[in-house]
Amino acid sequence: QHHIPNAIAKDEGCCVVSNEKLGHMGLFKPTKTIQDFIEFANDNGITHIIIENKFDERSPFTYDVYRNEQNYPFLKKTYDSFEENYNKLQVKIFKIDYTKVE
Repeated sequence: QHHIPNAIAKDEGCCVVSNEKLGHMGLFKPTKTIQDFIEFANDNGITHIIIENKFDERSPFTYDVYRNEQNYPFLKKTYDSFEENYNKLQVKIFKIDYTKVE
């Protein structure tokens, strides 16, 4: 269940949530590979991914993306909490460039 005011969940199983201010925000279902995630994100109009600096067994690829972003040319980093001197919660935000996905 989401708690975003005036939001509409497109698919409760996957938690794609949108409202007029946020646009589409994917609280994605667990996926084991980056390929599965990209397919899900593309099908649901998701443009960005937020990744925390910790291992998540539900979506293990995210930890590798956080640590080795150079290996994912289709993800363009738009925010890094470390670069902003915020270390309490370490996150990176990436824009997905679907034209570069193989």
